[in-house]
Amino acid sequence: MTFQRGRKEDEELHSKYHRSWLRKQSRLLVWNVSAEPSNAARSPDVVVLDLQTSAKRELQRGLEIINVVNEYLGAVRLELSDLEKKQRKLFLHISSSANNKVEGCILAEKIAAAHRLVVEDAGQPVARSDLEFPAICGISRIWVSPDARRTGVASKLIDAVRMHFIYGCSVPLDAIAFTQPTADGLAFGRRVFGRKDFLVYAEN
Repeated sequence: MTFQRGRKEDEELHSKYHRSWLRKQSRLLVWNVSAEPSNAARSPDVVVLDLQTSAKRELQRGLEIINVVNEYLGAVRLELSDLEKKQRKLFLHISSSANNKVEGCILAEKIAAAHRLVVEDAGQPVARSDLEFPAICGISRIWVSPDARRTGVASKLIDAVRMHFIYGCSVPLDAIAFTQPTADGLAFGRRVFGRKDFLVYAEN
């Protein structure tokens, strides 16, 4: 079945499908705080879920949210087995005024090294350096709901990563790396790290 832009029937069918998709995503992007797992840490408005020590039921709920985010980002879907491969934590920003809606998400994983972006004179990244730099935390997914952007959600999530990724230790900014960022990710990374050549890494 092909879609023809400008054809009334196709446009109506596409709009109907898109509305249905958004309703489905909205239902999945809700965190039941009353069922918060016992091993989940809390920052103000942020749930931190350790994906290595959670019960399977909790892992499944986290996976559903991650895969909704993956659809928004155009990333590959993950399976439960993928969550068990590395030391990973899921950070969820929960709205206090919108029925516990998940407004933002970070999936973070333990890494040992990363590379700096190589930036051209115009300020645009062109590659990554060959040199490796020590790193602790890799952020493989970062997403904020469109209606919650520019409200500080992403910054709160980064703060929670720094506070809770390693128990009892604050992760310095220069030990955090992003996967290859989008244009929005580049702009956000520059604000967070205070430099254009922040650390990046390749997700395995």
